[in-house]
Amino acid sequence: MLEERLKAYRLRTEQVMERTGEEERQLIQDLLKEIGTLAEENRNLRKALMKQARTTHMSSKLKDALME
Repeated sequence: MLEERLKAYRLRTEQVMERTGEEERQLIQDLLKEIGTLAEENRNLRKALMKQARTTHMSSKLKDALME
């Protein structure tokens, strides 16, 4: 879903870039790169969160108290 939106943004910016100057093109390219980086980071954080949610961790003090 996010990749689809990113692809759509790239297509739209290609159209806009035809009508802009070099400085604006560079800004658009930088922003698209940043969006891609943030999307990748977001995906990795979601994976880590899901992995963490699957495993239950108990503090050692709590575990010791329950074992008594």
